Amino acid sequence: MAAVTIPATALLLPTKAVDVTPAAGRHIKKILARESGKMMFRLSVKKLSGCLGHSYVMDYVTDLNADDLQFSVDDDLVIFVERSSLRYLRGICIDYIQDEHGLNGSLQFINPNQAAACGCGKSFSVEEN
Repeated sequence: MAAVTIPATALLLPTKAVDVTPAAGRHIKKILARESGKMMFRLSVKKLSGCLGHSYVMDYVTDLNADDLQFSVDDDLVIFVERSSLRYLRGICIDYIQDEHGLNGSLQFINPNQAAACGCGKSFSVEEN
């Protein structure tokens, strides 16, 4: 993987706010290696009008937003989180799960802030303070 230049505006935070399992880390690195020009993994939360109100948004990007926070996973992987999404994502664990045949897999989010999840697995709600 090519070296990534991280803008000075991105704040480096301890990884405990965002945890990535080794399987998820390998999967993300594999996708980044395949994506032409995409060098970084960015996670944010989008508010939805239907279902349960929030959805995870994963982006493989070349540029960051000025208010992105960065979490070092290891020497080869840094996860970027939209600052306004951190309240929904703090303490999240990202895992990669494959089906019993090993043919299909997906990133799974184990989020301690999640109060409920939609049956489709695409949206979630949090307890608002």
